[in-house]
Amino acid sequence: MRTKLFTSPLYRFFNRIADLICVSLLTLLFSIPLITVFAAITAAHNVIQDMVFGTESTIVKKYWNSFRESFKHATITGFILLVTVAISICNFAWFPSLFTGISVVMLRVLFGILLVAILTLGSIILPLIARYKNPLRQHFKNAIILCIYRPIRILFVTFINILPLLIVIFNPAFWIYTLAFWTFMGIGIISYLTNLLLKSPLSRLESTQ
Repeated sequence: MRTKLFTSPLYRFFNRIADLICVSLLTLLFSIPLITVFAAITAAHNVIQDMVFGTESTIVKKYWNSFRESFKHATITGFILLVTVAISICNFAWFPSLFTGISVVMLRVLFGILLVAILTLGSIILPLIARYKNPLRQHFKNAIILCIYRPIRILFVTFINILPLLIVIFNPAFWIYTLAFWTFMGIGIISYLTNLLLKSPLSRLESTQ
């Protein structure tokens, strides 16, 4: 009876929920200095990838080891992404004061596309850093390959990752109502769905290398 309980779908479901809560809280804890936020997210991806790919290990130990190992690459990548996003947003906001007419529209479309491209790249490059021990240049190259190979799937990944930001911008009241969910489970679920969507492309990428 006890064996059946521990192997039942319901038990596995609640055990998975507990794991996602643990990963979310660890990520929030390790993100407190702010400068470590990208390394913390990368470590979360690494732990979640073990769940998705069926090679699970001790969560806390795995998280800490991944955090240490990926800190440099994740932090540098995060800084590059933040700078490029900031430049894109600033240019997008300043165009009306610098140009007029169709020029403003065209430039806003251009930088809007650039912003989406940067967010897309950021959504998949941290999982790549979490999974592979490659130079940064190779991570960016693999991210671009994935975008070309599976564009629709990668757009879904991007949407999932920026969903909390979209909620904050367009419906802050709903964000407040669901704050407990985002605090305790948000990071874990987003990371889980991200790596679930990336599982097939990453497996194909690994088979070609």
